[in-house]
Amino acid sequence: MIRKLIVAFSLAGLSPFCYAESAEQICTAGGYYSGANDHFMSGLAAHILNQRNQLSTPSCGALWREAVEVGQYFSKNGKARPSDARVIAEAANFNRKVYDAITKTSDL
Repeated sequence: MIRKLIVAFSLAGLSPFCYAESAEQICTAGGYYSGANDHFMSGLAAHILNQRNQLSTPSCGALWREAVEVGQYFSKNGKARPSDARVIAEAANFNRKVYDAITKTSDL
């Protein structure tokens, strides 16, 4: 229960982060993590995009679908193709910013 409260308060502290990232970057990162079966990160990206009314746009959907394939490939093979560099970089950047924001708001 306490852990859930800490996560909830940490996520509330992410609101400045939500507007710092472009919707395209979050769509790409969310798709990547969806393909990699990382439900926390993909769910967080979807939540942010939904709050910004971007989740259901055609451009976000296209970026998400493209990135899902990259996440599936990388999680299955453990190797990135040269063409996947942009998607992986945006997913890594999203991951870093999420964990930095959580770390800044927690007293653990």
